Amino acid sequence: MSLPPHLSIPDFDDWGLRAFTTSRDAGTFGSPCTEPAADLLGRWNGLVGAAADLGAPRFASATQVHGADFIVHEAGWRGWLRVDGADGHTWLDSGLAAAVTIADCVPVFVAHPSGAAAVLHSGWRGTVAGITERTIRWFGRSGFGPGSLRIHLGPSICGACYEVSPDVYSAITGLAVAGPATVDLRGSIADRARALGVREISISDLVATLLFFHAALLFLLATEVFLFTPLLVLLPALLGSLILALLVAGLVRALGLLVLGRRRVGGGAGRFVCGVRRSFRRGRSLCSRLVLLRHLGLRDVLHDLRAEVAGFFGVGVHIGGV
Repeated sequence: MSLPPHLSIPDFDDWGLRAFTTSRDAGTFGSPCTEPAADLLGRWNGLVGAAADLGAPRFASATQVHGADFIVHEAGWRGWLRVDGADGHTWLDSGLAAAVTIADCVPVFVAHPSGAAAVLHSGWRGTVAGITERTIRWFGRSGFGPGSLRIHLGPSICGACYEVSPDVYSAITGLAVAGPATVDLRGSIADRARALGVREISISDLVATLLFFHAALLFLLATEVFLFTPLLVLLPALLGSLILALLVAGLVRALGLLVLGRRRVGGGAGRFVCGVRRSFRRGRSLCSRLVLLRHLGLRDVLHDLRAEVAGFFGVGVHIGGV
């Protein structure tokens, strides 16, 4: 069997490990979906079969709970193991593949040259609970110090889009803010890993986030402003929105920003979940410019669209012994 459409992570290739995240073209892997159960199970079975063909006859996944617990897998079994109440998988022996489901949370890949590896699901709760730090310490107890590890933080929601309440912001960063603020979850995880001594940390230059296409952006601005703004204010607002929408459309088409991973993804304006290169315009991603929805008082619209995205789940997969 072949792997589903995915975004390869080459960081561990030289150690004989394969890591990737599925793209939207692969379909959703999350159980809260409206598709027939047979279709969902078929995707998982295809993924398990593909991993086995790549030399991993053991496949592990879990019902995730946004916590800090992970499963330590040992040799001596075959097939697909699914457990309850865990947000990560670790192992020392080759021949195992493990997956975490992800929407806008961070897939964390950890590995050692010996082939020992881990894959974690880290949302803000898991980050605060220290799932990455706990995993690093587990590697240490297994004889692999932080300085010998390599970590990759895969595609997730970007720091410019991820707005949290003051208490969540404080829990993640240790800093106090007066109101809702945006936070870079991957940056926080990387800082925590560095504090424990991990030196090799890479962060995907792509984000799994909301990209509001020019048509959708113009529609939202037109309808929301029309409902709540006097006519004299409406006209310049619509004119500015039109200009901004045309600029966004031109940039998207000209610079080819509609990518997931390292390959182009086709599709129309309905695909507003995509990767955006963080290096765009001196490190400022396109999505950071589109958070103007929040500043225009359209926070509810932003959250509704995020909720729709959150209903789509890809998977981050780490395969040992390839």
